[in-house]
Amino acid sequence: MLEWTNVDAAALDTIMALAIYRNGEEYELIDFEDGAVSTFLDEDLEFGMYTYCVTYIYDSGAETCQGVTCSDEIEIDGNAGVDGMVMQAAYLGGDPIEGASVMLVNVDDPDIMFEFFTDATGAYEGMIIAGTYDYTVSAMGYTSVMLEDVEIVLNATVTNDFELIEFPYPPILVVAEEITDNNVLVTWHNPMFAPFEPVWKHLMPVFLQPGLSLLVATLPTPGIWKLLQAIHKQLVPH
Repeated sequence: MLEWTNVDAAALDTIMALAIYRNGEEYELIDFEDGAVSTFLDEDLEFGMYTYCVTYIYDSGAETCQGVTCSDEIEIDGNAGVDGMVMQAAYLGGDPIEGASVMLVNVDDPDIMFEFFTDATGAYEGMIIAGTYDYTVSAMGYTSVMLEDVEIVLNATVTNDFELIEFPYPPILVVAEEITDNNVLVTWHNPMFAPFEPVWKHLMPVFLQPGLSLLVATLPTPGIWKLLQAIHKQLVPH
């Protein structure tokens, strides 16, 4: 709420309006035709720093000097905090995910939303308006996760950590090449890690039946390679 003290009644008779400046730019013009006004409510402000100044505009069109009658600088921020970590799932190594988006949407008013991004350590933090929110956490190459109906209480910080798994991109450009009479080399692109120029680093035999096997080649991404190792242990006779 912006409040000010007007000049005496006699002087007000010559004043047509009052101009409100916000951060140096004219923001609102209040007509004094029906009487003097001494308050103004500025609503739906984004977080940030604001300074307000007021001037009188006289019947003649003249205006008092700008930048003279001003408020102190006001900071608009939230009344509750959120923080936490966004990490890879353990089977991927559990490393922090930098640049992940943490979006919060107010359950009662979806127009109220806040978005934060993780730093190099996978951490996010920020101030919001207290209420109940749905979280959506997303990052390139990972499956998004949601957390619903989280109450963010007034004057407190709520911590929520998230683990993301890799997005299940299907393999592309599968090629089978006969190596010998009873061996076939199968290769494919992993579109997430090698969309253009794959580098095959592992060959693994998978025995389908006596006398016939596949040599499976793939990029050694943690989740895929561990899965193939598990398949290998199950299928290859010892």
